[in-house]
Amino acid sequence: MYRTPEFYYTQNDLKYQYHDIVAEGIVPKVGDYLTVYLQYKNLDDSIFYDSQQTSYDGTNLIVLGKPSVKGGIEEGFAQLIEGDSVSFLLRVNYFLKII
Repeated sequence: MYRTPEFYYTQNDLKYQYHDIVAEGIVPKVGDYLTVYLQYKNLDDSIFYDSQQTSYDGTNLIVLGKPSVKGGIEEGFAQLIEGDSVSFLLRVNYFLKII
């Protein structure tokens, strides 16, 4: 039996884990619009944002840009296929601006 690794890494060390994998489909590129279900939570599973509770249809529309930092979430989105479900482990100092 072949077992996949629990976590994968992008070229610039963005850590992610697949939940559902789609074998074939559209891969987004910079400038594409993505409709995504987003949920932000900490490592203890405390949710501090859920698009299904905050938007009309449960999704967020984003424009895929170039990564603003090495290992940014944009790099992860650019590797997905339409229909994939993943969790990204983000470095909080890159993702949130702390005052």
